[in-house]
Amino acid sequence: MTATEKKNVSVPEEQVSNAEDVIKNATQETVVSDEKAPEESEDVLESVNFADEDAELAASAPEFDLGEVAEGEEESGKSPLEDLNSKSKSELVELFAELLENKPVQMLRHDVEAIKVAFYKLHRADVDQQKKNFVKEGGNAEEFVAPYDNDEIRLKEYFAIYRKKREDYMADLAHVKEENLKVKLGIIEELKALANSTETMNNTFTAFRELQQRWKETGVVPQANVKEVWETYNLYVENFYNYIKINKELRDLDLQRNYEQKVQLCEAAEGLAAETSIVAAFRKLQDLHEQWRETGPVANEYKEQIWDRFKEASSRINKQHQEYFENIKEDQKHNLELKAELCVQAEQLSEEVLTSRKEWNKASEKLIEIQKVWKTIGFAPKKDNAKIYERFRNACDKFFEVKRSFYENIKSEMDHNLQLKNEICEAAEALMDSEQWKKTTEELIALQKRWKEIGPVARRYSDVVWKRFRAACDHFFERKAGHFAGVDAERTERIIKRMRSLNVPVVHCERPVEQVQHHSHWLIGIH
Repeated sequence: MTATEKKNVSVPEEQVSNAEDVIKNATQETVVSDEKAPEESEDVLESVNFADEDAELAASAPEFDLGEVAEGEEESGKSPLEDLNSKSKSELVELFAELLENKPVQMLRHDVEAIKVAFYKLHRADVDQQKKNFVKEGGNAEEFVAPYDNDEIRLKEYFAIYRKKREDYMADLAHVKEENLKVKLGIIEELKALANSTETMNNTFTAFRELQQRWKETGVVPQANVKEVWETYNLYVENFYNYIKINKELRDLDLQRNYEQKVQLCEAAEGLAAETSIVAAFRKLQDLHEQWRETGPVANEYKEQIWDRFKEASSRINKQHQEYFENIKEDQKHNLELKAELCVQAEQLSEEVLTSRKEWNKASEKLIEIQKVWKTIGFAPKKDNAKIYERFRNACDKFFEVKRSFYENIKSEMDHNLQLKNEICEAAEALMDSEQWKKTTEELIALQKRWKEIGPVARRYSDVVWKRFRAACDHFFERKAGHFAGVDAERTERIIKRMRSLNVPVVHCERPVEQVQHHSHWLIGIH
């Protein structure tokens, strides 16, 4: 098979755009002369993600990392999906499955991102509500464990399918680029052969035009070969015009056609100044430069003039684009400073020594307010964003870990106090039927003093154990009061009988105030 008969492999236009290629070049002018191959115009700035930061706090699972924007994937910021807020988790999962079935994988990136964010907002709300119900039913918030979510499991399964499809697409794209490279190298060899052709001039020129058309129709090649392949191709095109005795009229016609095409490219580049989106204008400029490189040379008298015009229009767009991203960088630096201040506040809270529930509740409210402020701040620079978020998250985790330990210690102490009070209850119940009134009274009073010295117990047990202890004490002291009331009455009756037998007058009177009343003996404030 000859080079002319080789199969022409091309990549669809939508597979060539690279969202990062546009941004990485923000600080470089994208201008290519008629005489030079593209130097670094294919390089790009790191992409800037302006998505809602809820993905940062609510949907940060590593298995849902979408990776960098790859060549051929849709442009960032675009999502053709309808509003997802009205959908349930199961509906979002079904939508994900439908997209996987019916839409090209290179067009799914931002749909997947949108579905992920919407799903985890609902998932987080469900978990929060389950936790509230658990606490409301008497459970401890720190012991709550979220149940398995079948919808989340299905979502992860579909995401694995999406990742596999995306990896296969990238592998296929790399293969296509290699095939395109072979095709373009074959075209270069055919250009070299034209210089030694013995055919008529008209046939040679026709073959030359066909090679140029095939070159334009062939898709992109691997990035590492772009510059070398383009420079080699341009060299042999120039050689063809310089050394082949081409018909002057055909040459002039070809130069004139190239000139008209480059005038149109200049007009298009100048029109980009009216574009409302700076990023969109810059992307369109990249396309115009690609067309400029693929357009043949013009007459020498127009060469410098037409290039200067195109270069000037490009410089205006490049300057606007550079200023736009410099402003973004400044905003991101300011965001980093604000987030660093919040990290310091959160770290200070996590280092404070708190000894009471009131202090912990107050500190928790402060940290929640800090987290709310964090959510209102945009992204920091990409190289710092993950680090500052990790620092903030570690400070918050440390605070709540210390708080959890504090409440676990309180719970352990209360459990111990409950055990001690139950033992006192058992001791009081063992004495409540005793008739050793003085000894038992002293023992119960001693138990009451011990009760007062023991710390609090959990609220749900406090009244129960207190009522149990009081019931035992009351039972004894009521028995004691009844016993001594009977003894006093009997003694009084004997005295009256004796006085009457001695003819002593008896005067009835109220019971003396100083007489000891036998009743419950309770210490103040022992409950």
